Amino acid sequence: MIRMRRQTTLLLLLSLFSLCTSSIGAETKDKTRVDSVSLSIKDVKGVAQTPFDLKGAVASVLIFVMHDCPISNAYARELERLRRDYGPKRIRFQLVFVDSDLTVAALEKHNSEYGLTNHTTILDSTHALVKATGATVTPEAVVVGANGKILYRGRIDNLYSAWGKSRGQATEKDLRQALDAVVKGKAVTNSRTKAIGCYIPTN
Repeated sequence: MIRMRRQTTLLLLLSLFSLCTSSIGAETKDKTRVDSVSLSIKDVKGVAQTPFDLKGAVASVLIFVMHDCPISNAYARELERLRRDYGPKRIRFQLVFVDSDLTVAALEKHNSEYGLTNHTTILDSTHALVKATGATVTPEAVVVGANGKILYRGRIDNLYSAWGKSRGQATEKDLRQALDAVVKGKAVTNSRTKAIGCYIPTN
């Protein structure tokens, strides 16, 4: 009887551990280039987009998010500030929602509520962009340069030290530092960081 109780307790602990690890930070897959620069996908307006084609910009930034991920949503204001600050510096910004069951209507409602309507928004329900970049967590930023080279991948900043643990204010603004270097034509010093957030489900 005692042995059976121990086995049951162990199974419960393993189940709890599995649930907890479904939404914490993770090391991202270290792809150095996207799979195909010419990859085309429609945005929520029905317009064909080629997210990895710079089209005269110096870099293209993809921010992977999920509508129900609290850490993704906590970055809404910073995402809009990034778009405003770096758009004039020839940086393309695209929001990529990875939810497989999200409707376009629900996505647009979400963007309206969080002040993200000025972003080019893509619903990547089949994870074509996830697979092309190796993104694993939301929110996660991927900065793509010429010929599909991934110049930076990882967190937006260090606002979160762990799942549910916010510093209140970021002290290291990794994505901004990366973009500042790219705009100046310099190499990104810290090109890979650990994103903290919600795991992207595997399709």
